[in-house]
Amino acid sequence: MNYKHHIMRMCYFTNHKSGFPMGDLLGNAESYFKKNETFVWMEFTNDCSSRCVDAWIDWAENKSYNRIGIIVNVGMKKPKDNRWSRVPVVIVDNTLQSMLFYHRVNKHKFNTEIFETNKKILFLTGKPLSPNRLPVLDLLDRGMFYDRFTTSLFWNDVLYDHAKTVTKLSYDRIKELVEKYNGSPDKAQISNEHSSIGDFHMSGVPYDYTLYKKHQLSLIPETRVEYSWEFNYCTEKTYRTILNCHPFIILGQPGTLSHLKDRGYDCFQDLLPEPNYDQLDISSTEQLQKNWNKIEINCQAIIEADPKIVWEKCKLNHARLLKENEEMLLAVHQATDHQIKYDALSYDNFGWGKQPNDWVWPSWNTDKRKFK
Repeated sequence: MNYKHHIMRMCYFTNHKSGFPMGDLLGNAESYFKKNETFVWMEFTNDCSSRCVDAWIDWAENKSYNRIGIIVNVGMKKPKDNRWSRVPVVIVDNTLQSMLFYHRVNKHKFNTEIFETNKKILFLTGKPLSPNRLPVLDLLDRGMFYDRFTTSLFWNDVLYDHAKTVTKLSYDRIKELVEKYNGSPDKAQISNEHSSIGDFHMSGVPYDYTLYKKHQLSLIPETRVEYSWEFNYCTEKTYRTILNCHPFIILGQPGTLSHLKDRGYDCFQDLLPEPNYDQLDISSTEQLQKNWNKIEINCQAIIEADPKIVWEKCKLNHARLLKENEEMLLAVHQATDHQIKYDALSYDNFGWGKQPNDWVWPSWNTDKRKFK
C-alpha cells in the first residue's frame, strides 16, 4: 500500500512516565496516527533522551498505532532494553541538515585557505551558560593567547546571577570580561526578510566566513560537557566550523572526538601532544582550570603546524560534511518512498502546535521553505 508519510517533531520529552499530551491537546496530531492511509515518522532532535524514543513507541503501540517509524539523531545511543527494533529507524542529524540547507540557499561562502601568519584563535562563545564558555574566556584572557584570540559574547544583565553560579568567577571579573568582549566580533548579521529562520542559531549565524580567514584555529565550546550514556552529539558550533574549512579543538562531552572520527571526520589528533583531550574533565570551572594547560598546548600545536597539512584535513572534513548530509537525505527519502507530507506538528515543552512552513525541522522538505 502507498502511504502518505507524515513527519512529526518530538522534542525535549524526558519523563517516560508522565507528560504526554492528553485529550483535545492531542487531537490534530493523533488524527494522523489513526488514518489507515498514513505512515507517521516521529522525529527526535539531537538532545532528546533515548528513553524518550522508547516512551513514544510504547505510547503509539498501546493505542494500536502500528504505521509508525522513528527518525533519530546520529549521536543517540540505544538503551540496552530498547524497543527500537520493533519499528523502522532512520538515522539523521537534523542540525547538520538544517545548517547546510540554510547556507546553500543563501549561498553562504566559506573559508578558502589557512594563512600561515595570523596564528590566532577564534572562540565564538555565544551565550555563557556552561563551564566551557565564560571560564574559558577568563583563561584565554589571562593565558598564553591573551593577545591572539577573537571572541564573541552575547550578554544581558539577567545572566549575571546565572554566570556566578556556573562559572565560580567573581562579579567584578565577570563584569570585566563582559565589558571587554560583549558583542559579535565582526558585527556581521546574516538575515532573511522572508523567513523567521533568518537569525536562528541552528543555521550557525550570525558569523561571517571572513572571520575564519583571519584565524588559524577554532576553539569550540560545544553545548554539553558532561558525560551522558544516552547521547553524544555535535551542534551547529562544530558543523559551521567544518563548513568553513577550519581546524578545531572541541570543548565538549567525553567521547566527542571518537563520535566524529567514527563518522569519517579528521579531528587533527595526529598533530596534538594530547590527542585524547576530550577525555579530560572540564565539567566544572575547577576541573577546567586544572586541565587547561593541556588544552593550551593542543591549540599551540595546531597553530604551529604546517598550514598545508592542516588545510588538506579541513578540505576532507568539508567534503565529508557534504557527503554525510546527502547520505542522510537519501536515507530519509528512501524510507518514505519519496512521499513526505510535511506538517511540522511538534511536541515539546510547549505542548502540541503546528509550526510555520519555514521552520527548520525536518530540513529535508525543501519545497516549503521560504528563503530569499
